[in-house]
Amino acid sequence: MKSNIIMDIKIDRNYARKCILDFIPLFALGMPLLLLNTIANPFIRGYNCDDESIRYPYKDNTIPSFLLYIYGFGIPIITIITIELYNTRKNLNNEDEWKGFLWRVYCEFVPFIFGVETSQLITDTAKYSIGRLRPHFIDVCNPNISCGINTYQYITNYRCMNTDVKKIKDSRLSFMSGHASFSAFCMTYAVFYIQHKLDKRAGLVKKLIQFALLYLAIYTGFTRISDYKHHWSDVLVGWLQGTTVAILISIYVAKLHQKRQDRFYKPWSQIPTTEENSAA
Repeated sequence: MKSNIIMDIKIDRNYARKCILDFIPLFALGMPLLLLNTIANPFIRGYNCDDESIRYPYKDNTIPSFLLYIYGFGIPIITIITIELYNTRKNLNNEDEWKGFLWRVYCEFVPFIFGVETSQLITDTAKYSIGRLRPHFIDVCNPNISCGINTYQYITNYRCMNTDVKKIKDSRLSFMSGHASFSAFCMTYAVFYIQHKLDKRAGLVKKLIQFALLYLAIYTGFTRISDYKHHWSDVLVGWLQGTTVAILISIYVAKLHQKRQDRFYKPWSQIPTTEENSAA
């Protein structure tokens, strides 16, 4: 009985230690993200009056941020849970095995969240340090400079007549596209997860799902151009950054191409019971 309790405590400490070690980097990445989006101000960039690329009208988002976050987080999370449930469906006969399943799901979530924060931090750092003007900047800012006599000058001394501070700040955050990088990371990670964790019996259905996810990321980027939220180069770099981070996280952090390490997935059912200890 005593040895059983000691083993329970030892295993619980191992799990607690891993959770703490997971939390530290997630917190370290999350804090700069929070600060950037709450108290930071973007670099104030000037403009040329003859720059037609920033004179497009302001439009609402085809894909608003809340919808982006719903499918960006939702699809990978549902994918992970569904595939893990499918792969362990024959080994969920008691409470201990369900605990082991939940632990496996947790261990799969952590690299995904780490990757999301990594990609988003790169994106937001670029946005605030570069301060590229969005295609609708002139429409949103309504600068107090008459371009009739300053057509070919680079104007830095100006003031926005619009009183919507939030919109003006956002109009300076064009590079790189957050929608493109976030959707590219999440969908690419889900594609890699399906590729390595779902068996070959799914056939072309598996490939169709992977294509649909990548198509969703590509379409999201296209809407940012047609909505005049980003220049095409902002979207292209966002796609490349999100995809690259997803590949690196899949290979070197989640290690989806490798078999699981047993020490991270040891089910509670392997803990000796009181009867087994007594018999021993």
